[in-house]
Amino acid sequence: MRLRVRTNLFCVLAFALHSTAVWSKEPPLYYDEVFDEKGIVRPQYKEIYSKYRKKSEKAKNQFMVTARVEQFSGDNLLDPLPRILTESELLTLKKGVEQRATALRMFLMEYYSGKDTTNLIPKDVLDRVLARSGEEGLFGKINPETISFPYGPDIIRDVNGNWKVIEDNSGYIGGVGDLPIAREAMIKGQPDLLKGVDLINDPLEFYKIQVERAKQRAHPQGGRIVMYMSAPYPDREDIRIKQIYRKLGVEIITQNTKDKLITNSQGAFIKRASGRIEPIGFIFLNQEHSYVNGSHPSLRGILAKNIAAHIIEEDLPEGEGLEIRNAALPDPITGKINGVALEAAIRKEGYGSTMDHYLKDEISGLVDAMASGKVATNYSPGVDFIGDKEFYSYVDRMVQYYLPNEVPLLTSIRTRSFSKSKSGSIELDGISLQKLFEGEHKKLVFKIPDGRGGKGVWIGPKMNQGEIRELEKIIVENYKQIQVVDFIHLPVLEDRLVDLRMITDVGPKSVNVANTPWGRGIPIQGNGKVNISDQGREVMIGVVKDPPRSKTPILSCIALRLRKK
Repeated sequence: MRLRVRTNLFCVLAFALHSTAVWSKEPPLYYDEVFDEKGIVRPQYKEIYSKYRKKSEKAKNQFMVTARVEQFSGDNLLDPLPRILTESELLTLKKGVEQRATALRMFLMEYYSGKDTTNLIPKDVLDRVLARSGEEGLFGKINPETISFPYGPDIIRDVNGNWKVIEDNSGYIGGVGDLPIAREAMIKGQPDLLKGVDLINDPLEFYKIQVERAKQRAHPQGGRIVMYMSAPYPDREDIRIKQIYRKLGVEIITQNTKDKLITNSQGAFIKRASGRIEPIGFIFLNQEHSYVNGSHPSLRGILAKNIAAHIIEEDLPEGEGLEIRNAALPDPITGKINGVALEAAIRKEGYGSTMDHYLKDEISGLVDAMASGKVATNYSPGVDFIGDKEFYSYVDRMVQYYLPNEVPLLTSIRTRSFSKSKSGSIELDGISLQKLFEGEHKKLVFKIPDGRGGKGVWIGPKMNQGEIRELEKIIVENYKQIQVVDFIHLPVLEDRLVDLRMITDVGPKSVNVANTPWGRGIPIQGNGKVNISDQGREVMIGVVKDPPRSKTPILSCIALRLRKK
């Protein structure tokens, strides 16, 4: 009898504590990766976090410094705390990315087949998107049946744990070479942390599948599988990529190798130093097309735009580069950049040698060979525009249209603009602009559609009055282009904001999504932009089997009562 009374009292107390935790706690502002809504460590983190929390700040900082020097060649910091996903979470992410990638590929196939796509995206919007990318000149040159592209959507989860895509990155994307190195650095630098943790994702699996897919797609069959790379490289990730693919039997070719990549009307070939010619069946392209074949009529303007972006990002002396900055501004209505005028400005400011370097080292005919399908590749020309931030707002519609029998597992965040239609024309929405300066900005994020690396992004809650007034001027001048996105607090790992990128290969017939996401984090006190180059860190992401479902206090008490009986 005494035992039963004690058990009952324990159950009452447990239920009271549980009810207090659930009903009296303030609603959370964000999703905490480590702790649940009751402040309890999530099951998948218990093994790791119990060890991690005992480490000193000095030990954590030393790990980051050592990993940066020894594994990342001085490029990036690696966060000392891994981010852990469950198997079911990974499966949801992979399936959701596959849905989105499939819809994007089907849209590209229809567009390059000349079909009407205005039911999915208005013509004036698509025209602006293509003008910003500079790829409108490639229409009619792409074989729709061979379209392929690297894809890496940036994904977060909202306060309720729902996955959201914040950007659709396509083409030349970051993180591809760092999936294995993050795991290796963690094992070497903190072996105790992962000891006893059964990680079920193999970071090398993605690359192995990539090579097998390349062999199957090689045209002609039996041709060499090569990777072509050309500068500029934003960091030393290219070295890590070379090492991975070389070990898997892929031949690496650059401007500096003795063996050269050449083309003719039949396709692409390797010209050996001995003079022997060998056919290439598949090219992994690890660079943007404009750097590879910059004199192509459809790419020369893009090359000038890319070079201008690198020049503008430098700390130039006051007054220098002004003509380049002005020439690089897109037309506020059409979004077009005058490539001829921009190249002239680049040369006038003394950077013509940079332009000539890429034109001299280009592989003439390569873009046409890949576009027509005469050589198979993982990165077709003409696909970069699907990463535009204005295009992003129409991707959900494409998923629903092309996959009508599937429930979308990843969704975009609500996006709109400061423009409105009136009497057949587009004009500034003054009411929305007024609300911005009445506090509405705290609920919003503002983006320039073709910005990269955190450039042209304003996080509303992080803005001061000076930045707000500066943004007002930009909006008035570019109201057709600025995208307004609902603010969603990024998930948090301790005191870092985090996101993940799903590295993906989209082929003509199928999609290969890496089972190891690429992770990033920034201090929560920062500017809110998850960017490695601005106080950012890489975050190792591990995957474990789904833990057993935890029981509520009431169920635990019932189970205890039954065992006692």
